[in-house]
Amino acid sequence: MIREFFQRNNLKLENKKILLAASGGPDSMALLQMLLDELKHEQIIVAHLDHQLRADSYLETELLEKFCQKNKVTLFTKKWPLALHKKTGVEASARQYRYEFLDSVARKENVDYLLTAHHGDDLLENILLKLIRSGNANEMSSLRPVRCWQGRVLVRPLLNLSKAELLSFDKERHIPYVKDSTNDEDDVLRNRLRHHVVPLLNQENAKIIVNGMHFLDSISLLQEEREAYFDQFKADSFMGCLRISDNQLEKLPLRLRADYFSYLILNKWHKQVKFETLIKDKTKTVNREGFEISYYQGYYYLRRVKDFIKNNTKLQKVVLNQEFKWQNSKYIITNKKIMAKNCQKVGSFYTGQLHELEVGSLLVHTKLRLANGQWTKPKKKFAQEAIPLFLRSRCLSVYTSGEVVFVENTYQKQQYSEDFFKYWIYKLKV
Repeated sequence: MIREFFQRNNLKLENKKILLAASGGPDSMALLQMLLDELKHEQIIVAHLDHQLRADSYLETELLEKFCQKNKVTLFTKKWPLALHKKTGVEASARQYRYEFLDSVARKENVDYLLTAHHGDDLLENILLKLIRSGNANEMSSLRPVRCWQGRVLVRPLLNLSKAELLSFDKERHIPYVKDSTNDEDDVLRNRLRHHVVPLLNQENAKIIVNGMHFLDSISLLQEEREAYFDQFKADSFMGCLRISDNQLEKLPLRLRADYFSYLILNKWHKQVKFETLIKDKTKTVNREGFEISYYQGYYYLRRVKDFIKNNTKLQKVVLNQEFKWQNSKYIITNKKIMAKNCQKVGSFYTGQLHELEVGSLLVHTKLRLANGQWTKPKKKFAQEAIPLFLRSRCLSVYTSGEVVFVENTYQKQQYSEDFFKYWIYKLKV
């Protein structure tokens, strides 16, 4: 079944590493056994997060440890610290922490695919949940069989199977699992749909899960066409933001412009965020679920607000040809051009012999020297290059002997002499 699913979706399995997100429940244990039936054991890695939301949650870890040890499968486990549990929005917080954990394991083990055990009943519940909460078709199709995730491929091979079929598989194969008692309660909407609505739908039509997949396929096809259309409008990566010119965006029908930014967020940050409208008054910004759209000098800027923490305004001394760290990234200023793949050119400048070298955000009241020897305020240069206020402190500035010789994306020393040397600034990719 697993190989057939991968072949049907044009995914290679040979010499690929798979990370399975396992809860220890009947669904993920069934999927783990299916993987063991068809793949080499060394291809499979299991990751389990104990959310510590139940007193007996440790039983899931114990079960997985025994099962994986018996079948010679690598297992990673972790606990969600009680101190991080929130009084509201527990489900969303738990999901975020779980996927951060899975991402860390995926990076460490360099896996190719992440597998989850979502099944047909989950798909129906998801469609109904989104219909009740938002009616957003994009959210209704969030449980796609195959999608991109953190530079890897997220695969859900069980969507064609019902919960009952998976339980039958566990029983036939004598597969152990832990039953989550909280799933029996009606305190959350998902459980109420699971216990009362989905069974009624199954009574009306025994092929309701098949129809759910047909619905998903239809919506997914429409989304693919929409994404292919949006791909014509190229937003550039710019200093941690995405930006697109006003002129280019005007080619989009008005009713699709806000949706375009939702598409950008999903592609870059893998989060569903819906903007009801774009900025009518371009002097204002639009904020939604931690994302912000602003307009400046002919460009729309999209950013995730939490990425833009307040910067240290102090300069730091650095040494030519030696790496230094700034804003959580590594840089180097050198008098030699570097062609290495892990070096991204930030810019260059000409000046005399470097004696004192400092870097950081542009200091308050600093002025920039022009080619004619006069001075100008940085805000004029920032405006010329369409760099908004919230990005200016993120522009790497280079000082030598107290004078600014370089400001990222904005300025480089404009006076020149035959005695000057050329210097390059590179950002080092990790």
